Amino acid sequence: MPFYLVHGWDAQTTLRAMTSSLKRGSGRQSDALAWRRDVNRQHEIALIMAKDYQAAEKKRRAK
Repeated sequence: MPFYLVHGWDAQTTLRAMTSSLKRGSGRQSDALAWRRDVNRQHEIALIMAKDYQAAEKKRRAK
């Protein structure tokens, strides 16, 4: 999946808005908690990747 850096785009608020609107899932409570942990882990990874990519692009453009 391509990842584009858009001027003025904030990865943190976009991802927070996407993940906060997700439901916890259905079924047993343990399944819902496991699902939520997985979503949170993926969210943290995406934030780190977006931050690293933005820093690399800023550094590249500064040259």
